[in-house]
Amino acid sequence: MNENNSKDCPTEEFKKWALGWSGCHGGDISEGSIWICGIEWGGQYNNPQELRNEFNRDVSKPPEGYCSKEGNFASQFDIAVFKIINAFKGEDIQSKYYRDLPFKPFVKGEKGFFKLNLFPLAFSSTDPALWTVCYKDATGFKTKDKYKEWCRINRFGKIKKWVEDYKPIALICFGNTETYDDFLLAFTGSNKNKLKNRGITFKNNERKLYFTKLNNMYLIICPFPLYPNGLNSDGLRQKCGETIGEIINGK
Repeated sequence: MNENNSKDCPTEEFKKWALGWSGCHGGDISEGSIWICGIEWGGQYNNPQELRNEFNRDVSKPPEGYCSKEGNFASQFDIAVFKIINAFKGEDIQSKYYRDLPFKPFVKGEKGFFKLNLFPLAFSSTDPALWTVCYKDATGFKTKDKYKEWCRINRFGKIKKWVEDYKPIALICFGNTETYDDFLLAFTGSNKNKLKNRGITFKNNERKLYFTKLNNMYLIICPFPLYPNGLNSDGLRQKCGETIGEIINGK
């Protein structure tokens, strides 16, 4: 399906931006790194000009990452992911204040991790009502569903090409069960791949990680690291990080 078949007409500024490295925090993208992927950035744009200014930003190259470790503490999601990565690296995240954890993912010059999102625009929640006139005017899409449909057809192929070009050893994704097909489609080109699962338990709270191996790369889909049904405790985040390590190491 070609983008021109869409009933909506995306703006040229949006298309150029959305097909670049928009929606990425960045970090180490060298071969053999681990990519961390979410659905979309948190936040909200309040007027079309604010969005147009974002669309004019240069996204032709992968961003180099945060200027300092503090970039990992911008939101509760970022902090939770930071903890999970430190658990993956062997740290006991339950016994330390998170700012004292030693590993610094996604920081410029640090090795091992790169951070991105499937969809490039920012929203404060998944409520469709947040697709306001601001978003409609700046992007050309009447609804968020039309925007996401366009991204699946056009942006996801770009993401798959990034993976082929830069060759991460693992893709660690965070979302709910409704987003699993999008992760598969973006990274494999198909949502028909069969996934294995592995349970993690902390204090009688059980969650599942889903994964598959694609050539020499693992795709691992984890529960969202917040909220009641997600990884909502440091105990579960500890188990998640440790289990990611076991899967990547073939245990």
